[in-house]
Amino acid sequence: MKKGFTLIELLVVVLILGILASTALPQYKKAVWKARSAELQSLVRSLATAQDAYNMANGGWPSLFDELDLGFPLDNYSGDTFGLAATDIRQKDGKYVLWMNNRPEGDGWAASATGFLTGDYALSGFIIINHNTVNNIPEGELYCTDINPEGNGFCRQVMKGTLIGNIEGRPIYRF
Repeated sequence: MKKGFTLIELLVVVLILGILASTALPQYKKAVWKARSAELQSLVRSLATAQDAYNMANGGWPSLFDELDLGFPLDNYSGDTFGLAATDIRQKDGKYVLWMNNRPEGDGWAASATGFLTGDYALSGFIIINHNTVNNIPEGELYCTDINPEGNGFCRQVMKGTLIGNIEGRPIYRF
């Protein structure tokens, strides 16, 4: 009697492993991006807190990151802004981009935003609106946003967000 596996048995095992991998991989990728988003959320909260502190101390919103007391270094950013209005844009560690938009006078708004610089969800991230006279989106809450107006699914697929409006054509999601 011969010992071993037949070719059919080996093919069945490989097929089963392939099916398991194809269902697990997308869930794994979502979990990885959700974990990466935790650092991004922390950055945007720190940025919003620093902007609020500046506003309370100076009676107006800052226009540059250099005016803020941030506990982390930022580098200059010269990449594509996809038409997003900003008073200053910087990057952190080559992984994240941070926007500051402070135009609160008249029909304006002040906000802190962060986004991924690379990967499947580049330019998706989070926003905290510090001051808003543009629409009914509440101030001070953390929202998910696809900075690219076409969106790429990060807010819907990974963060399981619900679209609540937009600012300057960028979708804003509550999650």
